[in-house]
Amino acid sequence: MSKNILVFNVLANVDEIDETLNIYFPREIDILKLDTISVLLSDEELAEIDEKDDTEFDSKYYGVGMNVVKDIIDNLNQQLKTSTLEQKLEALNFYLDNDAFIEINYKN
Repeated sequence: MSKNILVFNVLANVDEIDETLNIYFPREIDILKLDTISVLLSDEELAEIDEKDDTEFDSKYYGVGMNVVKDIIDNLNQQLKTSTLEQKLEALNFYLDNDAFIEINYKN
């Protein structure tokens, strides 16, 4: 069953969320914030939306797999060892804007 969830909760609990789920964000929001409401959907729920030819859903939301979100956070943590929620959010927004992992520039 689809579930509304704050981006905060997604990033705070990324390791506990089933990576086979898909997360959808509102298209009207250019930059995600921790209080942005997203939607978690299974592949079956997505298939039901596709069967209904629900263009309204597609016009309102864009999404990625939770496995991708986990990869984004794993990449960040490989660079920083530990990361804050704000850093995770920055990495997620960077990925969604650029279709690429963020690279942390270290200052010596």
